[in-house]
Amino acid sequence: MKIKLYFRFKPQNSKVALKLGQESLLLAVLKDTKKGQQLFLKEIKAPLRNPQVVSRELKAVFSQQGLAKEQVSLVIPRHLAIARFLHLPSTDEKEINSMAEIEAMKQIPYRIQDLITGKRIIEKQTDGYSTVLSAAVEASQLKPFLDILDQAGIKPEKITLSSEALFAWYSALPDSLKTSREKTIALISLDPDYIDIVILENQKIRFTRGFVYNSSQDKLSPAIDEIKKSLLTYQRQASRQLNQAMLTGAQNLVDTVFKALQPELEVKLQLVSQNAGLEAIQEPKPDFKLVSFAGLAGLVLKGQEAEINLLPQEMAKSFGQKALRRDLSKVLFLLFLTTAALVLILAKQVWDKSTYLKLLNAKLELIEPQVIKAKAMRENIKVIRSQIEQKPLAIEALSEVYKAAPQQIKLNLFDYKSGGFLSLKGTADSLNQVIYFVANLDQSPYFENVRIKYTAQRKTGSNQAVDFELAADLISKF
Repeated sequence: MKIKLYFRFKPQNSKVALKLGQESLLLAVLKDTKKGQQLFLKEIKAPLRNPQVVSRELKAVFSQQGLAKEQVSLVIPRHLAIARFLHLPSTDEKEINSMAEIEAMKQIPYRIQDLITGKRIIEKQTDGYSTVLSAAVEASQLKPFLDILDQAGIKPEKITLSSEALFAWYSALPDSLKTSREKTIALISLDPDYIDIVILENQKIRFTRGFVYNSSQDKLSPAIDEIKKSLLTYQRQASRQLNQAMLTGAQNLVDTVFKALQPELEVKLQLVSQNAGLEAIQEPKPDFKLVSFAGLAGLVLKGQEAEINLLPQEMAKSFGQKALRRDLSKVLFLLFLTTAALVLILAKQVWDKSTYLKLLNAKLELIEPQVIKAKAMRENIKVIRSQIEQKPLAIEALSEVYKAAPQQIKLNLFDYKSGGFLSLKGTADSLNQVIYFVANLDQSPYFENVRIKYTAQRKTGSNQAVDFELAADLISKF
């Protein structure tokens, strides 16, 4: 009988971030070595239009550096995703997740089965509302990247946006290079393939945009116009002036854009090298003139954690289960080593019964917390399996509610319990819309006994609004 243990006898303590560009892939690795932490940065010339070459090169680098293929963050360009700032009436994590998902489905023109969403909670306010940055990407946009990683045997634990990586880079900078916390700053990153813009208020993201451009030295004028337009758009929407702008990225591009952009801005434009504050970079160092490692380095260093994760649900579940199995295997392996050591010690001291009994009791007490932990992990696996079995119905129920809801209705709460009931809270423009919503739900093959629990009218300026709560039973065959 073969037993597969998810345990490395010589584990590589490392954080890995990678970016697949049009002409090359970039890799950033932070390693724990005997000499301390070392940062490894590498550019590999492998065009994205030839995925087999990219996969082969990526696999070779991971093998040469001894990197774990499941502790990887993939960075995708910001312009591939649709991002919205939402103002949600809750500070509860579960409610925020539900509301953000519903709002994403309402605002983004993709089918629910093609939609992958992620979020960053910007702020929880004292009035019970939360500001959330919601991002969504169509699954087909991720497929080319995931196919390349799959061929290389790499299973990413996170897929995040380049704007999140840029924020991480800024937060990892030395304090001497950062602006004061209360000021508003624009971060501009120049990559050979695209440009990222992130604007921070009180060190929190309040604006983000990404776009592709022609990086030829004689064709940068349209890109500079787009940068200026983005900064003006933020100031107009936020009714707030910028205090400072910071420019970083590929050095050749940065120098040219800085000279052209500085005279056009009313605020100070600070030029910061992408490798500012980066120490102990492993040789050979990459050519910082042609590529940008700013975001990747920020992710592996002690910067702001990338909260937006666009990893498909099935991959996230698989990763979670593998992590549990690895942890369980480690505990079992430790138990095996502890038991083996116990047997050896007892064999030497078997002639002394008193010593033998005391030692045995001590070892059993030492092992007991690990056994409890192993049992808890086993129960967690059972819970995850049960949730996976229930998930398809939850998605179908959510889709059914979305189809039944009139366009003017806004849902604030979606509370679903498998085998039980559905509870909905929201706001409508009129009572007729609520009644029409109930009628639509009553015709669904998933629900029965749809009823209005309460309605309350209130004024919102010159208009009327109706707050409501609906309840429905799930049909027993589901």
